[in-house]
Amino acid sequence: MKVGTRLLLLSTFSATVALSGWFVSHWSASRLNEAMTQLEYANAVQRAVTRLNTRFGLYQSDHDVHTLSDWQQARAQLNAVLGQNPENADRFTHSISRQNQTLQSLTPLLGRERYDSPGQIQLTYRIYATLQEMTEDAVPLATHAQQRILITTERGRVISQGLMIALSLILTLIAIQIARNLKYRLDLIRTQLQQVADGNLFVSINDQHNDEIGELARGFDNMLKRLRTTTFSVDQLNEEIHSHTATLRNQQEYLRTLIEAEPAGVITLDRDGRILSINNAGARILHTPVNNALEQSFSEQFVADADRTAFGNLIQSTFAGHSKNLQYRLRSSSTGGDIWLQTYAVPFIDHNGDIISIITVSHDITGRVLEEQRLREARAFLQNVVDSVHDAMVVRDISFNIRLLNRAARDSESSHPCNRLQYPDTAATQHEGPAQRLLRGSARETEICSFTDAGGKVCHIELEATRLSLPDGSLNGVIEIYRDISENTRLLQQLHEEQSRLQQLAHHDQLTGLPNRTLFLDRLEQVRLQAERGQQAFALLFIDLDRFKEINDNLGHQAGDRVLQEMSRRLSACVRSSDTLARIGGDEFTVIMSPLQHSDDAAMLAQKLIECIKPPFMLDNHPLLLTTSIGIGLYPEDGSSIETLIKNADAAMYRAKEDGKNVFRLYSRQLTHRAVAQLSQAAELRQAVARDEFCVHYQTRFDLGNRTPIGMEAFARWQHPTRGIIEAAQFLPAAQGSELVIAIGNSIIDKVMQQTRQWRQQGFDPGVIALNLSARQVSASQVDWLMSMLDKHQCQAHWFEIEVSESDLTQVRHSIELFERLAALGFELAIDDFGSGHSSLSSLHRLPLTRIKLDQPFIRDLPGDRHCQGVPGATFALGRSLGVKVCAEGVENQSQADYLLDAGCAEAQGFMFSRPQPTDAITALLSKRRLSPNTQMAGA
Repeated sequence: MKVGTRLLLLSTFSATVALSGWFVSHWSASRLNEAMTQLEYANAVQRAVTRLNTRFGLYQSDHDVHTLSDWQQARAQLNAVLGQNPENADRFTHSISRQNQTLQSLTPLLGRERYDSPGQIQLTYRIYATLQEMTEDAVPLATHAQQRILITTERGRVISQGLMIALSLILTLIAIQIARNLKYRLDLIRTQLQQVADGNLFVSINDQHNDEIGELARGFDNMLKRLRTTTFSVDQLNEEIHSHTATLRNQQEYLRTLIEAEPAGVITLDRDGRILSINNAGARILHTPVNNALEQSFSEQFVADADRTAFGNLIQSTFAGHSKNLQYRLRSSSTGGDIWLQTYAVPFIDHNGDIISIITVSHDITGRVLEEQRLREARAFLQNVVDSVHDAMVVRDISFNIRLLNRAARDSESSHPCNRLQYPDTAATQHEGPAQRLLRGSARETEICSFTDAGGKVCHIELEATRLSLPDGSLNGVIEIYRDISENTRLLQQLHEEQSRLQQLAHHDQLTGLPNRTLFLDRLEQVRLQAERGQQAFALLFIDLDRFKEINDNLGHQAGDRVLQEMSRRLSACVRSSDTLARIGGDEFTVIMSPLQHSDDAAMLAQKLIECIKPPFMLDNHPLLLTTSIGIGLYPEDGSSIETLIKNADAAMYRAKEDGKNVFRLYSRQLTHRAVAQLSQAAELRQAVARDEFCVHYQTRFDLGNRTPIGMEAFARWQHPTRGIIEAAQFLPAAQGSELVIAIGNSIIDKVMQQTRQWRQQGFDPGVIALNLSARQVSASQVDWLMSMLDKHQCQAHWFEIEVSESDLTQVRHSIELFERLAALGFELAIDDFGSGHSSLSSLHRLPLTRIKLDQPFIRDLPGDRHCQGVPGATFALGRSLGVKVCAEGVENQSQADYLLDAGCAEAQGFMFSRPQPTDAITALLSKRRLSPNTQMAGA
């Protein structure tokens, strides 16, 4: 096959591949347009469903003709959108269509009965359920369309990329193969010609290819055969020259015939470059008759001006005794094209050894030169193709030396990943890239890397490395393509943000930003599952704004929206971070209160929510007074499923409206009465704090060994105006969980420190007085307050003991740090009600305790019940190991005291020794054991 034919086939193949790339691009674009059409349709369906949902909510709020008309118009718009359904609609579209048919059949029933009639309520619930299913189907419809866009884009990119890589590889391999073949054959011809120039005529090229170079090689072989024959004949003539003159003339003629028959031009030149002889082939090459060529200056008449100096150097070098060859051009002829000659010149020496002329053998190599030029153009074309690739391309050999760069790689910044040095030894750089992995046999590797360009912009680059193999399959190098995917990354980020926005719209109320019914039901189910696994409880509160319809009717929906927004802000400020506040429609809100420690906590939260709604709503500088009714359902008492719990909480809310509104009701009437009573007591406690109705009673603590008093414990008592003295166990539960417990506790501590200072100034010895702190009082701010109280009453910290119950201790954060701070101030520290909580031995070991107080239930049945003896014995042993004192609480008889003393208990308090007594009774007892003068002075 001719070389030109090969190049023509190569060009045809390139055009075919390019046409295939265009077809693939057109196909990918059409698929992407279809996917975009589907996405637009999905978004239109979602907007129509959302609009329909909103219109129905408005109708449920107003129940008038206008809102019903808006609902019907929104449903008609949904019909119009569904009518634009593309051919490839999925199951979500069919589901929405069926649900729309259901709405179409239900719509005429709206308004036929009163909105609060059972039939109309059931119809409302069915429409709400249908709208919820349509909303849930609309979201995956858009998601499916977006996924189809991503898949179509990725598929088109991969196919286009594959075509470009295939084109580059195939064209490169074909060009390399053609170049290697031509170079090998030309090198062989040049080597053989050099041997001929050196005088060795017994060589042969033996090229059997049917192209221009093959024809040239076969002509050269024929010439050499004839030259060998001619040389042999000349040698025979030289040996018989004296005796065979006639034979010599015949041989000379024969030699001339051979030269004439030689296809190459054989020309003899003298020192001045004039032609002494020329064969017919030479005359044909020079396009001049033989007779006209003789005696002509070869250089001036036939050699191109640009090559005359080189040809003159060839003549001089040959007459100097050297064989030379030269490639040059002839002067332009009438044909207009350059003719290239390859001339081999050897000196012609006479019998005296003098060089009398030179013999040149010239071959027309115009075809070969043109072929080489075409090869260079093809190589330049390939380089231009590579440079036209927008992505940076680097070709490396197996030693990672760069063999080829396209324009994008050459023009890239120095920080671009394509300029990163790579080494076969990956340990030298502590980095193993795709190229290194290819050396270990991988066929294709990709990597995502980033760099910051000169403008400070972070660019994301996808590096794809493929093998460059030889025809035998061995690895010859690596092709690296660096593709800038920054825009793709940005679009993907925008897509994720859009998905997040759609997710937000699907699960949150657009007016208030609170979770909507969908998210509320999902979180309610999650809380139920968590409570079921942990055997815990939670509360569900249904909140309804009283007479909200009057606001919409009299002031307009815009004013109603502002009220709902303000209401959501107030409610959000009252709930905990672990609770969920949601708006499920109209003026209805819900709160999922989890975890729920006590059922009364839900009632306290409900009352707090009612109080936060009472302040006037300011609408255009006009105050608007509103109230709310709240229903409470408790899990699992009021329902073990979310459906039952919702129904019961809703029923409790309607009961609150029936009872006059602006109140809360629990589903259980008994719990409602208890919660109302506790809230009423909390209100009384606030008034009692304001009127300072609390006093202190003291119970003495005794040494079991000698039955002498060693200290006291302060207890809070309420001097009720009508009920008299009330013990702490009857009123403190109503104060727990609020700031009331801090106010009451601090009031008692203030009175105890004031009285302690008075006793010591009078010379009395009260011993160490225990002060009880709740979990809410154990904080850094409370420690600062205690220090201020010590300064205020001029007391010393070691006069007092801080007691915290074991159950409260587990709820205090940073309890060890706080106890260490109290101990550093000089307070004694005790754990009260030990055994009622779940303290770990490691935490007890780290606390700077001075006393452990064993809870009364472990003392009550001693010493008769052997099962109750284990905990006290273990507690006494624990006290000895920790080096702290153990005090038994609730000792009521002598047998208990004797048993505790034998078991190793050193201290006790209880009714056997002393009941809690008021301050004047304790003062009378203390007067019997005054402080010594030295002790009094030290205490002062």
